[in-house]
Amino acid sequence: MNGVLVQDRDLNIEKPEDLKTATTKAPTAQEIEDMLFANKIVKNSKSNAIVLAKGKQLLASGVGQTSRVDALKQAIEKAKSFGFDLQGAVAKVKAAFGHLNTLKIAVMGCVVNGPGEMGDADYGYVGAGNGKVNLYKGRKMVRTAVPEEEAIGALREMIEGRS
Repeated sequence: MNGVLVQDRDLNIEKPEDLKTATTKAPTAQEIEDMLFANKIVKNSKSNAIVLAKGKQLLASGVGQTSRVDALKQAIEKAKSFGFDLQGAVAKVKAAFGHLNTLKIAVMGCVVNGPGEMGDADYGYVGAGNGKVNLYKGRKMVRTAVPEEEAIGALREMIEGRS
């Protein structure tokens, strides 16, 4: 009954032409882009994971669950449990920085989602609970416990190099 599991690392980066529609409704180009972005995050999460992503932004994730349904519920509930308005945060970040097409900003619901889950983002906007946000540059936390009403301005200062 002894044995060893050997796995190769999945280094393949999927492209739209690699995908096949398996439903009656084909995804839009934007939905395909979001799926490919989410797939990169899931592949690098190092555990059973569910990722909610839109517009190249991580909205929430649930990791480490044996059930994908439970992982999805975890991602949604975790953001809510911290009192963080995930949809509102995404809308604010998009409104403030949507014109910066080459910039990737990960918006995550809670501090449990760490920097590894926003590995290819330039900046991170992460709910820290109690109306606070932690701000990241790459995988490094730069500002902690920034009041939500000041977070967009603080992120703008970081992007513009003033902080």
